[in-house]
Amino acid sequence: MYENLLNHDPESEDPDVEKPTYEGNKLKCGWKVIGTENLATSNAKSKQVLTNWVESKVASLLYTNEILYDKAGSVAMTAFDIATSIGGSEAIVESFYSVMDTQRQVRQLHTTLENRTILDWATSNMLNLEDVISKAAKLYVDGSSSLKLPRHRVRVMKKKTEKSYKASQNDVRRKIKILSESLDDEVALNINESSESDHNLAVCQQFTNELFLEYGGQEKCPWTCIIQIKAAFKTYMKSKKAHAKRTLDGTNAAHVKKCCRSNRKREKLGRRLSSLNSKDWTPERKAKVAAVLTLDYISSEESDADEEGKTVYTVKTLPWQSQNLKKKKKSLDKHHMESLPAL
Repeated sequence: MYENLLNHDPESEDPDVEKPTYEGNKLKCGWKVIGTENLATSNAKSKQVLTNWVESKVASLLYTNEILYDKAGSVAMTAFDIATSIGGSEAIVESFYSVMDTQRQVRQLHTTLENRTILDWATSNMLNLEDVISKAAKLYVDGSSSLKLPRHRVRVMKKKTEKSYKASQNDVRRKIKILSESLDDEVALNINESSESDHNLAVCQQFTNELFLEYGGQEKCPWTCIIQIKAAFKTYMKSKKAHAKRTLDGTNAAHVKKCCRSNRKREKLGRRLSSLNSKDWTPERKAKVAAVLTLDYISSEESDADEEGKTVYTVKTLPWQSQNLKKKKKSLDKHHMESLPAL
């Protein structure tokens, strides 16, 4: 990472782009940082090293300067994130010289010692890269109370399958609705009882048999086990009870309107994620855009009626989003429209 950064020529950047300014010594890569001092090494000589910097300004430069980011590389930037957020810049310097001290041998040139230290310090991480990244990812997702790191929700983009849980739930809703509308009380769902009651378990077993019969046998049914069916059945029971309560309280209409608005946001998000996957952008650029493609960054649409009584939708814009984000969203929406077949 540092080799790439030191080889970076700031003069090649766009002169119109606003650059952060710093106070202190100027390095080869064009940074102006603060906090350098002489540090005694094992050969009794002193070496000027970087012991501190203005982290917010350095981070701003790394993440807003696309040329510099590309020079460092996405993998190096991940390591930079972990190192600075957990250990800090001083800890990075100290860890290097602690490794250097353990490698010290009698009558060994300082240059040789330094090269050996760099090799050992880097090679160890390279050989254990997969394990290190796996642990770092787990720590990022799960968080840590001892390190005061919060949990993070990670978006995973994947293709839908025929055995999706949503499809299974739709099967349950459809079959139970048919059985519940039966005039026979023995097969009607009773939402006043638990899903584990004898009556409702019998209903569950009956519509399970109906599903197997519809697909031509249990072995051909897309459901892999009975546990899935029971879980979907339990979810359906909760949904019916909640619907009955909202109807009694008079809040069901507002709930339906809220669900419709949420569904429109999810559909819009899904279209943009699909367009992002098929765009001919670089992996780094896609990763940056994917990081903000969440429901929190999707504008909602309020339904209303025009003068003729037809339903129309008014987009509620996000006043805080940047022009760059708006431009990326428009590009994804345009890409989606162009991918649709002609009428």
